[in-house]
Amino acid sequence: MIPRWRVVQQVADRFGYREPLFKEGEKKLEKFRDGELPLVSLEDDLNRVQLRLRREGVSTLAAVERINGIANFQDKNVLDRLSDIARAVCRLLKNGQPIGTGFLVSDDIIITNHHVIESPQDAANMLAQFEFELDINQIPKKASCFKLNASKFFLTSTLEYNADILNSGLDFTLIALEPFGTSGEPLSGFSPVNLDGNQGKIIKGESCVIIQHPNGLPKKVVLKDTAFFSETDTRLIYESDTLPGSSGSMVVGLGTCEIIALHHSGLPRVDEQNRILTKKGTVATPDTPDDEIDWFGNEGIKISKIIQAIQESTLPPDMGKIRETLLRKTRVVAQQLNQPVPAGPLSVSSPAKPLAAPKLIPSSSNELAMDTAFSTSPTGQAQFLITAHNKTATINQIETVLKAVYGPNVTLSLTMPGSAVEGEIELFTLQFPFGGDLNAEAQNLLKIPGIINAEADTPILLNADTGFVVQQPAKGAGTESGFLFDDGTGKWNEDDFINDYAESKYYKGMPELTYRKWNWAATNFDKIRLVKTPSECGIQIVQFDTGFTDHSKVKGGFDLDHDFNFLDTDDPTVAADPRTIGLGKQPGHGTRTGSLLIGNRNTLIPHEGNCGLLADYQFKLIPYRIAETVVIINRQQQLASALDMAISQGFDIITMSMGLPPTIATAKMAKKAYEKGIIWCCAAGNEVQAVVAPAVYPGTIAVAASNPLDREWSGSSRGSAVDITAPGEAVYVPIWTADQKEDFAYGNGTSYATPHIAAAAACWLATYQDVLSKPEYSGWKRVEAFRVALGKSARRENDLPRKGFGHGMLDVEKLLKTPPEPAKNLVDAYNGWNESAFFATLQGYGELAKTYWNKFHGWLFGTKRGGQESLSATGDTLSPFGKQLENSLFANQPSRFESVEPTGAETALKRFQVVNSIVENSAR
Repeated sequence: MIPRWRVVQQVADRFGYREPLFKEGEKKLEKFRDGELPLVSLEDDLNRVQLRLRREGVSTLAAVERINGIANFQDKNVLDRLSDIARAVCRLLKNGQPIGTGFLVSDDIIITNHHVIESPQDAANMLAQFEFELDINQIPKKASCFKLNASKFFLTSTLEYNADILNSGLDFTLIALEPFGTSGEPLSGFSPVNLDGNQGKIIKGESCVIIQHPNGLPKKVVLKDTAFFSETDTRLIYESDTLPGSSGSMVVGLGTCEIIALHHSGLPRVDEQNRILTKKGTVATPDTPDDEIDWFGNEGIKISKIIQAIQESTLPPDMGKIRETLLRKTRVVAQQLNQPVPAGPLSVSSPAKPLAAPKLIPSSSNELAMDTAFSTSPTGQAQFLITAHNKTATINQIETVLKAVYGPNVTLSLTMPGSAVEGEIELFTLQFPFGGDLNAEAQNLLKIPGIINAEADTPILLNADTGFVVQQPAKGAGTESGFLFDDGTGKWNEDDFINDYAESKYYKGMPELTYRKWNWAATNFDKIRLVKTPSECGIQIVQFDTGFTDHSKVKGGFDLDHDFNFLDTDDPTVAADPRTIGLGKQPGHGTRTGSLLIGNRNTLIPHEGNCGLLADYQFKLIPYRIAETVVIINRQQQLASALDMAISQGFDIITMSMGLPPTIATAKMAKKAYEKGIIWCCAAGNEVQAVVAPAVYPGTIAVAASNPLDREWSGSSRGSAVDITAPGEAVYVPIWTADQKEDFAYGNGTSYATPHIAAAAACWLATYQDVLSKPEYSGWKRVEAFRVALGKSARRENDLPRKGFGHGMLDVEKLLKTPPEPAKNLVDAYNGWNESAFFATLQGYGELAKTYWNKFHGWLFGTKRGGQESLSATGDTLSPFGKQLENSLFANQPSRFESVEPTGAETALKRFQVVNSIVENSAR
């Protein structure tokens, strides 16, 4: 450890000559506090101002008003967020003595100053001590200590700057911790605070707080005189009180609750020779007490500079993987901040500069609204998804050719920047002005060197449960074409259930509240008793669906701190389902599927019954809103963005009760989730028989549906891709009635089977958390361990078909008694998967698959009128290439198909199944 005086003297030598600049910033701050200047005018970097305004998520004018008032008022949730953030802060001990502060920035990585931990050897006999603090009764909490593990990860930047050493002089150290504390407690009980290297987390004049262990004391927070007022290239200068032991603390921007700096040292006033001064004006010495030194303020290392250093560092391959997790939030936020600034005047003294793209990723395009038509307008922007090697030289080459062909207004950006890996084949979003045939142009894009695959990112009809669709002609349509007009309502239908399943062992002789939750008995969820619950172990499930509602059955069960809306709305941080009634809407789908995970046990709703499989564990489900309706998804980009964020947030499980036809994008997404160790539970599909995407891919867990007789649901997709079967027919879920009252009904769909597997996965991960936290189970082996256990424990005493429904019925009681297979025995699901052949086949047949899919689903959801079956939105036409391919497949098969041009739902479905089979089998 470097002595404190040497650190302070180094700060004085390095920044003493800047004191006049710091004083100018201090004077501006005083004028702001006296009401002479608006807050945003203190900041001379208007690029930073614009980015700060974007983080407010409101119009520019409203954001300026909020920020200008932020010195006096804060939303109450800031206190909650600060409290959560503070749990990541730890006291560092050397041989039992406090030497500094640090904080978690990844699941098992902390950051502190280099002058606190200089080397791996220096970390010997060190401990990171969490929750060394007082509770609300001023009683010390039980602290948890974890040993440091430099062999897993260690990265440092020296105290002194050396021009010959890249990123030296930043005085930081990143080091790993052991996964379990000295008393056996899991480190996973402490959530990290991920670092965001983008600008806009704070502007000059805004307050910041340091969460610290001054002098090794219990955790402290300074709440007054805390403004950021000046800076250098690498440092922020701010007010706030600190003491020895505060080195390595987090500096939090109060307006955004984001980490803005790693606290480094007090900033002393100096004389002309950079000698440190006392408050009396005399020259200080190493023996001068801290309270006698004339402190100008404090200085901390900018997080943006630390992120840059992490990005540019040279690391061993195993540490390089950890580096990617440290960079994820920066990449995700960069994509979000690069969206257009909301309209409105900017109240600053000089005009704003154009907003520069964040450093780490290319510019991304603005998403179109959900209610756009299927075809791009002649004057609109065409959007494509392509695959290419994620190398700077390759992407620059592709962009150069694209601009030569399509003009200067070409935008090419990583579709999933937060989880992208340098040098790997990644998915990119491409946008440019275009009004022609999008499918034909996707084929033309393949002629550009560097582009491996390409597909038009056009709206696709979704596959989800259709049990509550109300089919009516659109009002005032003036056409015989059918429309889907769905108000999302249903009616209690228990008489139908009893009539159909009177012989079911789950119904006979059972009281209402038992047979309404027959799905519990069918999967043995009613028999399990957990030693460690998913909530206690920090297991998290994210739901890709239509968002959440306030239905009493699910109220309080959704995690509204981590929800996100990936549609083009004014507030992306709120995933609420507005339950819009109209063309192509089906409100409440996320509520119905989510209720099977977190539905409250007892409500005052008539016909009460069933509840969430994880509700008794105070479990919260994270809702991601990826579609406005269960009928259509506007862009695959929105699904990709949701997956990217789920990966960057480190979520364990995804539950997705929606499906698409096989596409290039969904195939890349499924493999990425698998490689990152996320258990992605996917509905196998409804009514189309063939397993849909993403369930069809090896990396996901595909779920088929059964009924109360332990037989197949006739509408369930089936096939070799299915892993497991769970209750999906006649499952009791919450609804709204036609007069908008809350009620329940029995519904059908693999949508309802899927949450059962997500709940089982959460319980299994919690049960075997100690084993699965070992390095050998990282990445895909975590998913594969679950898949193997799921198959071994499946209940085979059922009346399901012997093929097409996976290993049998879910048996969670037996699953929890099935430990993970030894990691060395696990086999990558993509072994033997011919990826090149698969993508080549999908490139050719993808247009046909999507066209037949959209036509069939249009007929499935549409209304038959005048002998015509159609849904007006599905005006898909084949490109010349697609028509040639269709002719080659179907023109000479009159006995199986009515004509080359599909004219009915049955023909479209049969053709989809043929094409889907060709694509699926190409990889084997």
